Amino acid sequence: MKIVIPAIGSRGDVQPFIALAQGLIQAGHGVTLASHPVMKPLVESHGVTFAPIGPDIDLVQEVAAIRHQARNTAIGLIQGMRSSASIC
Repeated sequence: MKIVIPAIGSRGDVQPFIALAQGLIQAGHGVTLASHPVMKPLVESHGVTFAPIGPDIDLVQEVAAIRHQARNTAIGLIQGMRSSASIC
């Protein structure tokens, strides 16, 4: 069976799907993991076929920049969460 796994988000969101893909590959399935282009080296380093989807950004860096520019920590956290939800 051919399977495509979409995984948008940070490394922490994508990493579990790499393990799932590896298990499916071991079971004899053809698997492609689709994620942000920045995740390509990570996915392919684990022997999983990669397909790019979504914007070519690193969500962790984008949210950190937004939080850094905020007037206080709470506002920065909220703005970062809103931004990451709209990017995905």
